[in-house]
Amino acid sequence: MSARTDALWRLWAFIWQASVGYIAILVVASIALVFGVLDVLWQLITGRDGLSSSGAVGNHIGEAFSWSAGQTVYSFTGGGDGSFRWFWTS
Repeated sequence: MSARTDALWRLWAFIWQASVGYIAILVVASIALVFGVLDVLWQLITGRDGLSSSGAVGNHIGEAFSWSAGQTVYSFTGGGDGSFRWFWTS
């Protein structure tokens, strides 16, 4: 990929993260907060880790935060994910 093409993708990644990406992460963070409270209460009541971090919700939350961090680093430095990704599921 040429340097100009990479610069355009980095610019697009910055615009995407500054608008859509951070709003998506706020929604995911809200879900993570609710999930975290439920998980701690579940563990206190039952004495076991029934809602584990390796479950589907925990995996999606972790992937979302990793995607946001990777795309932010990519847009600022060219590192991170190394290329633009629309969302964490891609």
